[in-house]
Amino acid sequence: MPTNQCDNTSFRAPTDGSGQVQMGGTGIASRQNKLPEGLQIALIIFIPAITMRSFSHELSNKTINILLTKPITYSSIVFSKFISYSFLVILSILPTIIYVFSIFYIAESSQNIDIGEILGSYIGLFLVSIAFVSISIYCSSITEKQIISFVLSLALNLIFFYLFDYLNNLFDSQFFLKKIGLSYHYKSFSNGIIYISDLLYLISFILFFLIMTSNKISTYVKK
Repeated sequence: MPTNQCDNTSFRAPTDGSGQVQMGGTGIASRQNKLPEGLQIALIIFIPAITMRSFSHELSNKTINILLTKPITYSSIVFSKFISYSFLVILSILPTIIYVFSIFYIAESSQNIDIGEILGSYIGLFLVSIAFVSISIYCSSITEKQIISFVLSLALNLIFFYLFDYLNNLFDSQFFLKKIGLSYHYKSFSNGIIYISDLLYLISFILFFLIMTSNKISTYVKK
């Protein structure tokens, strides 16, 4: 019977004797442990749509200076918007838990359901969604046109989630290109594995775009 393994760098789903991750069955049983494949692309479109107004609306209405002259730091302004949109996105994901209950209901045996994979998929989905939020808020801060903000956000989300995997396969790069993309790190979570390196990457990715946004809006107070 496979056992759960835990080391100082990752938390693993059940593994076999060779150390390879064993995905809780094959065929239908294996697919039951996965979230719907269309959920990621839906979020890639949905998140830019709800965040395109975050700064673009204030830039177009010339109210950005009023906001920036308040006795709060630029980073606090960015972080408050980031938290509010992230919370909204997480709330929009929560109804998909119905899908998980449906899996339990229709599964022939509870042993075919890998809780680690499902939980890991949700953790990964939350983190990747928050990364999309950070990208979209940054895009909103660089233009006063909401439609341009939406298109830029959508393009960057697609690039970071799909393009690097495609380029990796195209140029047969084994190490570098695929690790830049968000999908590479999300796949570890969806397989029920949480690596510290994946967590650090996603946190650094989010902080990078938040810092970029804070630096960008700081330039508007001088205008």
